[in-house]
Amino acid sequence: MRTPLASPKAYIREIDWHEKTARLLMMSRAHYVRSSFLDHRTQAAGPEKTIPLAELKHQLAELPKPHKGPHFIFHTTFCGSTLLSRCLDRVGICLAYKEPYLLHDLAFRARSRWILKGQIDLTEYMNIALLLLSRTYRHSERALIKPSDSCNNLAVTLLQAHETSRALLLYSDLDSFVVSNLHHVSRRLHLFNSLERACYDLHQLGFPDFDPNITDPARAAATVWLSLMMQHLAVLEETSLEVRSLDSAEFYARPFETLQAASAFFDLAHRPADLQREVEKGAFKQDAKKQDQTYDSGQAEQRRAAQRAGLETVMAEAELWVQRLTPERALPRKLPRALLTSA
Repeated sequence: MRTPLASPKAYIREIDWHEKTARLLMMSRAHYVRSSFLDHRTQAAGPEKTIPLAELKHQLAELPKPHKGPHFIFHTTFCGSTLLSRCLDRVGICLAYKEPYLLHDLAFRARSRWILKGQIDLTEYMNIALLLLSRTYRHSERALIKPSDSCNNLAVTLLQAHETSRALLLYSDLDSFVVSNLHHVSRRLHLFNSLERACYDLHQLGFPDFDPNITDPARAAATVWLSLMMQHLAVLEETSLEVRSLDSAEFYARPFETLQAASAFFDLAHRPADLQREVEKGAFKQDAKKQDQTYDSGQAEQRRAAQRAGLETVMAEAELWVQRLTPERALPRKLPRALLTSA
């Protein structure tokens, strides 16, 4: 008999390793589309249910291993990753999993100082998460996972789990990162909450210890951006992995070319006319995270210009801080192995 967990209709949002239970939500494909984040903000078809962890493992053991691993979009936050995943999500071709909590939790526990020793087998956890996030509604579909930015420390490990997996590494330049993360109080809070993680990740990459209690917004933004970018570079240096970098500015300037190139890289069977429709009438005309709101690129550019004008001093200070942190490891203005060739 086919296990209920064979289909993504049964979405496992979270595992409670202490209580040995899993939280299950029923989802239609439309609910996956509506959900910008597959965490506590998941837009589900019904109330949450709890199942024993032993039952979850039993059902997963009944599933065949996927012939094709999931693809990934890793990113530096607030740089168009949700929009990109929405544009590629299409019935019969690609099912996008946007910021699943399982991977966020796995990434958190994988940082050694935070792991609860002896309680969780991280390899088992990863295998469970990837099996769940590889399921699609149709055999013709490929799973595309857009993890949260907290998961960049897992990028190499996740990509090595299945030889067919590929990844885009989406990023923005430092100025854009500063503006995106500091122009609103909620985003500032997210940024400062990311500082300890960023300092830990930089240390793992060979940088000296940094004080995670930074209060200066320019230094905080520069530190978090640097950690995310250095993780991207570490992935790009793994020549055995199928990865490409993508500057978000290129994505916004050349959306149709980007979608065509991304579809080809991920070996997805999108029709050019459908991708063009996403640019002209679809995802590019909606707020990526609030689909009931329209998006106007001209108005958005005006808002960004106003935000930049108010943060010019902070941007300059952030640039100086990055230079101070990387006297011998300067970052390139453009990451290598780019998805798009120069216009």
